[in-house]
Amino acid sequence: MPIATLAILRTGLVGGITLGLAIAAQRYATDYAMQSLGLIIVIAGFSLIGLFAAREGEAKRGREGLRVGLLSGLVAGFFVALAYIAINIIMALDPNQVELVRSLYPQQLEALRELSPDLAAQSLAQWNAMNANQQAAFTQMAFGFAACCGVVYPLMGSALGAMGGAIAPGMFGMREEQ
Repeated sequence: MPIATLAILRTGLVGGITLGLAIAAQRYATDYAMQSLGLIIVIAGFSLIGLFAAREGEAKRGREGLRVGLLSGLVAGFFVALAYIAINIIMALDPNQVELVRSLYPQQLEALRELSPDLAAQSLAQWNAMNANQQAAFTQMAFGFAACCGVVYPLMGSALGAMGGAIAPGMFGMREEQ
């Protein structure tokens, strides 16, 4: 059976755009619980993309479903990565976001104090030694480095999409008659 190209593209495109919006909402959330919920939505979403791609592609065996899910997850992962990179660039250019991160950084260092008091004290001293412009530049640079983390989403989409696609034939009763 040839790989169902239309099912791969359609599911990957729709799922990628949907998960891209979820990533954008996750990045703008200031509450850690909401950020964690966003990550869970993305992880589950990649698996569902593979599942639905295999169902639409009418994969009869687990290996066919795996291929369809993998490619559909890869397509979705590219869209999610683009959204993640774009949102980090937008946040780096938004003065309100830069100021928010600047104000939260000392609080985040307090959590480090439990693990390594010396490193936390040294980092806080370096942060306080910077003027406001240096802190803003450092924050923008941190957003830039965070944008590079978007590269992982196509890999994550491929892996989770493949898992979802592999279980689809058994879930939807699409197995071949023997």
